Amino acid sequence: MPGYGGFGNVFYRFFKPLASKFKVYCVDTLGFGLSSRAKLKEMSAQETVDYFVESFEAWRKAIKLEKFAFAGHSLGGYVSCMYALKYPERVSTLLPMSPVGLTDPIGGKNFEERFKEMSFFKRQAMKIVKALWSKKIVASDFVKRAPTLSGWLFKIGL
Repeated sequence: MPGYGGFGNVFYRFFKPLASKFKVYCVDTLGFGLSSRAKLKEMSAQETVDYFVESFEAWRKAIKLEKFAFAGHSLGGYVSCMYALKYPERVSTLLPMSPVGLTDPIGGKNFEERFKEMSFFKRQAMKIVKALWSKKIVASDFVKRAPTLSGWLFKIGL
């Protein structure tokens, strides 16, 4: 499972060697990569994590996958860990790669408080990200909407 804004195809170099020995599924996190964009209400960090864990569990049930090795990167690594904690009987091997996720406010401050303390440039970058998000655009959209760029990135190994 890829991280925030990522998509599974960035791991394409691993597919062939792994597929020679295992059945490989590359699952994009809902809202990222080639997956559909979920209609979400505003949720707490924990509710968001639960949403991703439960959406993955629904996918697992739909394809009737009983037990599996779970690899995830960044946010996907964090979700894979949270999934393994909730459904340990389903995960034979866990491979979190740089797992990152937050469920509590940093330093006891919520995002709005931290936003006020950010430098001018960070605040502007966050405003751009928020504007793109409101238009249902995430980082991977730039790649999937630009096949030439996508092909070039895969060719150079990014």
